[in-house]
Amino acid sequence: MNTYLKIPMDRVPILIGKKGETRKRLEEITLAKIEVDSQTGDVNLEKKEANPLTFYKLESVIKAIGRGFSPDHALYLLDDNYVLWLTDLTEYAKSEKSRETKRSRIIGTKGAVRQYIEDSTSCFISVQGKTVAIIGKEPTLSIAIDSVSRLLQGSEIQAVKTFVKKAILKQKS
Repeated sequence: MNTYLKIPMDRVPILIGKKGETRKRLEEITLAKIEVDSQTGDVNLEKKEANPLTFYKLESVIKAIGRGFSPDHALYLLDDNYVLWLTDLTEYAKSEKSRETKRSRIIGTKGAVRQYIEDSTSCFISVQGKTVAIIGKEPTLSIAIDSVSRLLQGSEIQAVKTFVKKAILKQKS
């Protein structure tokens, strides 16, 4: 069984790694074969000896790397409790200038907003191109998704921080 994916060209070296280390590591962990065309960004996943669930999860790992996550963060997706969530910025902003504003709101000055959400929810957030991606596990993943959605819809940053704080406290009680 084969699966074909495409990742952005600037993410190909991250997927392959120095001297192919990242690709080899993924192949060893999942028992699948990964072929990457460094000219096009095409990725071919071959099932080989991988069990079906691990093979399916490998697809999410590759997508996560393509969406800007480090391989170490993407590997969390092999754990049954972790999920990759993606949203397209074009749903919230039509022009490139407007998308850039949305990206900036999620990241914040020197990455402060993204860092706050990540630290509070134990999730990982990546803003790459026209996509925002989050890796996390429930119940805090929902809080991170709501936070990003609120920022994209124009909520004040301080209001989002207050929402996160209250949601985390509510979840703990």
